[in-house]
Amino acid sequence: MQNTPLKKALLFIGVNFLGFSVPTIYFYVGIFTGVFATDDQTAITLAQQELFFGSTITWLICALFSLSYFFLKGKAGLMFLWAAFVIPMLYGLSVLIS
Repeated sequence: MQNTPLKKALLFIGVNFLGFSVPTIYFYVGIFTGVFATDDQTAITLAQQELFFGSTITWLICALFSLSYFFLKGKAGLMFLWAAFVIPMLYGLSVLIS
């Protein structure tokens, strides 16, 4: 199956959307699993700020790197593409654990 520019663009948008959505998913998982105490609004606000700000900055940097997917061939391009999802996911997981 050949990678057409449309397929590459849709994959790029989909992976970056997933990477952008990671903080929201982790925040709700943290609330539902009890990682964040729902009775302390200040703690939730601080955790939300740390999770969303750090993950968004991480995602923005990785999204810039994922642009190289359009220029690199093979596994190197895919590695840079999926970094926009995997690295914010790992950052969010580290914030959730700590």
